[in-house]
Amino acid sequence: YTSGSTGVPKGVGIEHRHLLNYINDRINRFNFNESHSHATVSTLAADLGNTPIILSLCTGGKLHIISEERLFNPAQMVDYFKHNQIDLLKIVPSHLEALLNIENAELILPKKWLIVGGESFSYELLNKIQQFTHECLIVNEYGPTEATIGTIDYVAKQECKIDYTGSVLIGRPISNTKIYILDEYLNPVPIGVPGELYISGKSVARGYLGRSELTSEKFIKNPFDVDSEYKVMYKTGDYALYLPDGNVEFLGRMDNQVKIRGFRVELEEIENCLRQHEDIDKVFVKLFKGSKNDDQIVAYILLNSPKKDFNEQLLRQYVENNLPSPFVPRKIIKLDKVPLNPNGKIDHKALPSPNSEFIVHREAVYVSPKTTMEKEICGLWSEVLGIHKVSIKDVFFEIGGDSLKCVELLYLLNQKYEKRLVLADLFKYKTVESLSSYIEELTNYSDSNKGDIAGYTF
Repeated sequence: YTSGSTGVPKGVGIEHRHLLNYINDRINRFNFNESHSHATVSTLAADLGNTPIILSLCTGGKLHIISEERLFNPAQMVDYFKHNQIDLLKIVPSHLEALLNIENAELILPKKWLIVGGESFSYELLNKIQQFTHECLIVNEYGPTEATIGTIDYVAKQECKIDYTGSVLIGRPISNTKIYILDEYLNPVPIGVPGELYISGKSVARGYLGRSELTSEKFIKNPFDVDSEYKVMYKTGDYALYLPDGNVEFLGRMDNQVKIRGFRVELEEIENCLRQHEDIDKVFVKLFKGSKNDDQIVAYILLNSPKKDFNEQLLRQYVENNLPSPFVPRKIIKLDKVPLNPNGKIDHKALPSPNSEFIVHREAVYVSPKTTMEKEICGLWSEVLGIHKVSIKDVFFEIGGDSLKCVELLYLLNQKYEKRLVLADLFKYKTVESLSSYIEELTNYSDSNKGDIAGYTF
């Protein structure tokens, strides 16, 4: 299932033959066999995790299923990879980047193959990886769910420029796959000219479950090939272009679909969710691009009555109860009126900046730390979130925190206080004040129960 712009997730009909085409290509190209060990670090709700799972089952290799607690605890990840041979790791770039910001990060990298996918892969991150290792093959894999996990890939070269700031190429199609880059009239575009990317071949899905109209719109007749294997092509909605050497460069989306930590998110789905709230009249959702994959979703709302109370925390909770966590807006801003341009359309440039709104709001509710530990934890939060001043009443996930920032924060906290804090602790003790009290309790507990906490493993 993938995110749906109507507010209803779309079921994608993937058959065994589609999956086998992808798996057979991976096995034949990279020579996987029963001697190799694979690690899955992705939720089973995403198709990204099928690569190590199905590869290990089809070759007789070993599969390491990494627990969620270890997955978001960098120190435990380093320890696990240090004591276990991992040949293949497939991971989302933003998750990998968070893990590489710790001591001995090179131990997390696999011995033979590193496959990244799910979102754009920057040359900056590629260079960072190559500073740690030149042994493993780094593969950038592109493929929508509708074309079964991965349909285009690029083996990254060692000689890429350190100062290159673009995205790593997505490369060429896998076996039994054809791609087309077309203009709005379905005419092929010349080399170097952007167009929409279409995919055809043995990995293209059957269509959408119970959505015949949408299937007809996205899975269209292929005018370039009458062969039964290529008679349908999938309209991806992605901009791309051909380079002179035949490789493909990904340029971005044509619609409101975005990628947050590797999850496919359509902004209309968030708008539809908030629109169903009884107090909301109008909703506009926008993505603000940040550095190092730190993108944030911001929702702008107009209440159906000016007398209604606005509680951002309750609205965020409302979204969280109805949609997965990547869909929850980082910030919800109340508008008094909708800014319009001279044509009567929404003036997106006139929408208030989430950063300025955020700073004004936080200055009004700031509570300074009372203890040394509170001051230290405020400093760590400030470092991880890039916020100048943190209040002890701030909630980590309301001021920019997410599961990937938890990775860095957990590492810093455990390093400073030498405790075995886990991911669940950050969800339970969400403020500096409550987290500080909990760590102090752990200190007293560990003093009277020596070694109990330090010996706890997952």
